[in-house]
Amino acid sequence: MLRECTSTEALENPTGEFDLTEHDPVNPSSQTPTQALQRDPVAITRNIANTIRSSQLRREEFREIVTTGNRRERWLDAQQVSYQLAHLTLIRDSPTQWGSSYLMIERALYLRQAIEVYISPPVMSTIFKQRLTNNEWAVLKDIKNILEPAHALQAVMCTEHTPILACILPAFDSLLSTWTRMRKEPSNAHLRRMIDAAVEKMTSQYNERRFSKPHIISIGMWQAVTKSIANQAFASPSSIAQVSMDRKKLASQSGFVC
Repeated sequence: MLRECTSTEALENPTGEFDLTEHDPVNPSSQTPTQALQRDPVAITRNIANTIRSSQLRREEFREIVTTGNRRERWLDAQQVSYQLAHLTLIRDSPTQWGSSYLMIERALYLRQAIEVYISPPVMSTIFKQRLTNNEWAVLKDIKNILEPAHALQAVMCTEHTPILACILPAFDSLLSTWTRMRKEPSNAHLRRMIDAAVEKMTSQYNERRFSKPHIISIGMWQAVTKSIANQAFASPSSIAQVSMDRKKLASQSGFVC
């Protein structure tokens, strides 16, 4: 999915510096979302996070920037109201940790103002060769919004004490519906290739699993469990009978046996 909005080289070498000078915008203020995406804001964010994280001195300096900004009430939200930044470090993404790219982007967006203050002095230009423009920050937020449903779903599934195989297909359905809706939004036009890649991959996995024996068996078992719960929850015997009849009718129409 991310391969459609960031370079393969940057993904395969997340700890190395990725040179983007050939894509430097002539006039950042007039960047279109597509031009901002071509500059690879994900890779630039990774470079910034790696550069700060790789040095103990830089980590301490960055923490001091946050502390000073909090004391001087320098950090302002969209309504120009000051707020306190938490003392958090930037996150590195990893090709072996699912969701780490989302977490890296989310943390960078949260610490954006502190990042810009830290890397803005001219003396830092040799250390931080690429900096995000306002439009690139906006595109980075758009990418984060596209990744968010998948990250949220994964987080919910991982916190289940008793994961249920029968819930996977409905989860796929929910995620596909969300991405399909997001693809139609004009504000996401520059990210449609990214969304299309995600939908194609998810649809392929969905089709591979929807008729697999483990899923069919688990759905049948889950139906039995929910029927037992319904028997205890419904006060009226006629309501229980109606639920059972409706389920058998639906099962016969779909080819499943309850």
